[in-house]
Amino acid sequence: MKKVGQILAEARKSKGLSFEEIESAIKIRRQTLRQLEAGDWESLPSSIFVKGLLKNYGRFLGIPTEDLLAFYRREFD
Repeated sequence: MKKVGQILAEARKSKGLSFEEIESAIKIRRQTLRQLEAGDWESLPSSIFVKGLLKNYGRFLGIPTEDLLAFYRREFD
């Protein structure tokens, strides 16, 4: 079963995007993007904040946000 971070990383790599390019485009720090892809939920702020980050990042990568959030809820909750 895929995890949120794996979905994000695969989408980013398939588009040939670097963390620096994404940071510049959507204003989410590289470190935070890495934490999202690593599934390092403990290092990130509250779940509500993480959901907002996932929506923004997922939208940028062309991932349906509802699907991404469903994977997150299954993994985190």
